Amino acid sequence: MTFDSTNSEFRDLFDRSYHYYYYPLLHLVAFLLHLKFQYDRGHCLPEDIKVPFMQSLQCSRNELYNFLMLVPLKKEIDLMILGTLVHRVLVSMLTAQCKVIDCIGHIFDITVSMAL
Repeated sequence: MTFDSTNSEFRDLFDRSYHYYYYPLLHLVAFLLHLKFQYDRGHCLPEDIKVPFMQSLQCSRNELYNFLMLVPLKKEIDLMILGTLVHRVLVSMLTAQCKVIDCIGHIFDITVSMAL
């Protein structure tokens, strides 16, 4: 499928390509949720470890976290809401801009290297 206004073209991913993209992103979302979970319980990272957060990423992560924490264990999760919230996190993460003063970059750079 090609759009008239750009030269962009979308292609179907092969099964193996899907997993190449899926796993690093899954690790990132799990890492972000785990950080929030630990922070809410009074645990913090050591002071010398800085995780760069853009405001949009922090807000979208918190929305996803709150949604997951409020769903009762015996109730099925609404996949439409879950998909929308995960999409917001991924867009916030993938469009984050790095500050010049950040040594590593942004959260995606950190978690991809941890997942390898």
